[in-house]
Amino acid sequence: MTLTQRYISAILAGMLVGIASILYVKAPTQLVGAILFSFALLVVVVFKHDLFTGRVGFVYPYEKKTAQNLLFMLFGNFIGSLFVTSLFLLTNNFEPVFAAELLVQNKLTQVWYQTIILGMFCGFLMYLGVLSFQKAKNKALGGLIVVFAVVIFILSGYEHSIANIGYFVLAGSFTFESLLFIILAVIGNAAGAILLHLLHAFTKSA
Repeated sequence: MTLTQRYISAILAGMLVGIASILYVKAPTQLVGAILFSFALLVVVVFKHDLFTGRVGFVYPYEKKTAQNLLFMLFGNFIGSLFVTSLFLLTNNFEPVFAAELLVQNKLTQVWYQTIILGMFCGFLMYLGVLSFQKAKNKALGGLIVVFAVVIFILSGYEHSIANIGYFVLAGSFTFESLLFIILAVIGNAAGAILLHLLHAFTKSA
């Protein structure tokens, strides 16, 4: 896959998460929203799109240009989510916007290290969801694990960096504080996924 193809794949993944973010804030209940959100990750794993939170855990063993590829992926995800949610704002559908505003306000009350820790737990679950789908002989079972991983991270209040981009766009929150929050979530997602991958690899190395 060329760099351009990977970048387009990352944008598509970001668009899917942006759509999932809209679905979540439009849903009548948090549980329904969490189930609907899982649609995005299911499509990502089925079509092998480049989603940062689904790929970052697999950086070991390190390959040339891995860091560069992850940065391109993250930027592509950002652009995709930004595009979809910004486009949705043109519909003047205010109900999900109000829900996003409340969601963002609650997120911004967190202390910085809380955001990183919540991001790590999300990273754990995203890594487990993607790995389970890859390894499952029964893809229906793998897909079910992906759904559970998403539902658990949402109902637990864990922080998904790409989803947060969508929420902040919908809420019209374009501040330095919002950007810092997303960066902290990115760090947490990466740390959680990579840590779990290394531990998993260690158990298989004997």
